[in-house]
Amino acid sequence: MPIDAPTQLVEEFKKSGEFDRLRRGLLSQFRSSDAMDILMTRVEDIVKQRLASDQKLHYMPETVMTRELMQELDRYPLVERAASETRALSDPAFASGIRNSIKTILQDDRRNEGKFVDGMDIDGIEEETPMDEGTPEDDKTRAVRFVNYARSEPDVEPREELANKDYRESMVPRIGMDA
Repeated sequence: MPIDAPTQLVEEFKKSGEFDRLRRGLLSQFRSSDAMDILMTRVEDIVKQRLASDQKLHYMPETVMTRELMQELDRYPLVERAASETRALSDPAFASGIRNSIKTILQDDRRNEGKFVDGMDIDGIEEETPMDEGTPEDDKTRAVRFVNYARSEPDVEPREELANKDYRESMVPRIGMDA
């Protein structure tokens, strides 16, 4: 099925494994960066403040205490802030990698449709040539001679109905056969 909508492209991107690879790579970069330490320090501060302000939490079952602390953490945009401060998302090499992956997915999709892509950018197909047509360089046309297998020699004389026509109209465009 050809990719016609952005949601289909996203699904193909996920199926290719690229999404998971990028997600794991970003998480690995984040864990090894200073942003991870900053996030963890901020989480510890919020939890300590909540435990200090509500002594009842110490006597609640662990599941209830965890739920209360998670609700407190949800009030703060900790993860969103950490993600926005991640430099990898604004790295041109990161964006280029995604662009190349998408380009490959679209090219494979076009090949599966019986087409190949001569040139493409991230905004879409710039030039597309079906495999069964000639390329732009093959602007020359040629006559194709058909052999009448009922006779032993080729039919070289034009038939009467073609004799009055302009031969250029009866010529078949070059489609990749030998000259």
